[in-house]
Amino acid sequence: ARALKAVTILYGLCAFGLVPHMVFLVDYVARGLERGLGEGALIWTLFGVGALIGPMATGRLADRIGFAAALRWVVAAEAAVVALLLLSAHPMVIAASAVIGGMLTPGLVPVTLGRVRELSGDGEAAKAAAWGKATAGFAVGQAIGAYLLAWVFDLRHDYHLLFQLAIAAPLLGLVLEMTAVRGARRRAREGA
Repeated sequence: ARALKAVTILYGLCAFGLVPHMVFLVDYVARGLERGLGEGALIWTLFGVGALIGPMATGRLADRIGFAAALRWVVAAEAAVVALLLLSAHPMVIAASAVIGGMLTPGLVPVTLGRVRELSGDGEAAKAAAWGKATAGFAVGQAIGAYLLAWVFDLRHDYHLLFQLAIAAPLLGLVLEMTAVRGARRRAREGA
């Protein structure tokens, strides 16, 4: 139960962390870097291309290494692609961040769904209820991220601060999830 709650929280924090790519990336390129709407539109197109292949790519990853490990890799990659934006404003770096960020946005869904189903026990009703809670967590995280990051940007006009918050949120969720899983394993060993 704790591991399932941790995955739900992780999913919400990942949604928070996706907001800068989904909402601010084009503005960052067009106005923040003063490259204009044409280059901003190109970056958004690259994000969309990534989104087309994301679920297939993360699904294959989960097939190979399992849902728990795939989810952790996807979350770490989400933080890393946002970190790229802090490291360089080179057009190729931003393009790579857009494509990979686009892949991870819908790609997060199948690995999280698989992990939730693994943790939610037997019975379709329990699995459906757990996925419903996780989906609600994602929606709350995304809404809070959109409002909070828009407010922070209005106050500070600092894209890099938004990117830093977007890195911190999923990494915090990852720590919570891994801690919950370790605790569950320890309790299982002590109970055995």
